[in-house]
Amino acid sequence: MKSKWQLALLALIMGFLSWYMVSFEERVESTAEVRLELTGQPEGLIVRKGLIDKINVRVRGPRSLVRALDTRKLGYPMDLATLKPGENIITFDPSEVPLKGALEVVEISPQRLVILAETQAEKAVPVKLNWAAELDPDWLLKESVVQPAEVLVRGPESLVGKIDAVRTLEIKVEDGSPSLFEDSVSLNVPEEVEVLPAQIRALLVFGPKTAEAWVSVPVVLADGAPEGAQAVQQEVRVHVNAPVRLIGQDGLARLVQVRVLVAADTPPGSHEFPFQVELPDFSTLLETEPQTVTVTI
Repeated sequence: MKSKWQLALLALIMGFLSWYMVSFEERVESTAEVRLELTGQPEGLIVRKGLIDKINVRVRGPRSLVRALDTRKLGYPMDLATLKPGENIITFDPSEVPLKGALEVVEISPQRLVILAETQAEKAVPVKLNWAAELDPDWLLKESVVQPAEVLVRGPESLVGKIDAVRTLEIKVEDGSPSLFEDSVSLNVPEEVEVLPAQIRALLVFGPKTAEAWVSVPVVLADGAPEGAQAVQQEVRVHVNAPVRLIGQDGLARLVQVRVLVAADTPPGSHEFPFQVELPDFSTLLETEPQTVTVTI
């Protein structure tokens, strides 16, 4: 029993000495960064301005306690549940800084925050392609496709309300006479606005400028025709939509071919046959005169 009494007395004396040393130890001040622990932000409300991550707290206390203070474990609880659209003033309370023992908060900087909050809005808007190229004079964009054609934009009501369409980041086409561009492209929206999806699929189809033209083309009997077969019409007039550069160079007639397929067992006499028209790239057949060719055997 005597040993326990002595130990208790010793603990009491040591506790008194610790308190005495701390109480009468030199008091100093130090500034520390304290992180904000945000909670309770109302759903459907966006903080646009005024919110920070940390505050500066000036602490006073015994030198040994100030030196031992671990600011990494300090956090100031900040409840945003009272936020409303517009300006909100939040004042920091020194008593909310979780300090222990003989430490006290002398000053918090800044002393308050002016937070601008705004209602969140969202809507679907179309996507527009933004592309640039130095195309050859006789080359142009034939077709453009975006997938999806619409995206969802979400953000502050004042910004979302001004968005009628979303443009892609600029697509740079290097070739002067490209045929196809297809890739995933990001969208250009204000920093505070979210867009879903963040990327779209873009397709650009290029081709030559075209025009309509009539050309006279010699009739050719395809291989395998019976001996003595001969086309009555030596030429067929072909109406095509073809590249302008071919028409301008007068080379279109040389690139169009009219072939008549005559079966080897066709009996002697006069017969009407349809024919095949072979066209150069980027060309389309519109009509022919005549529509059939007479072949005599």
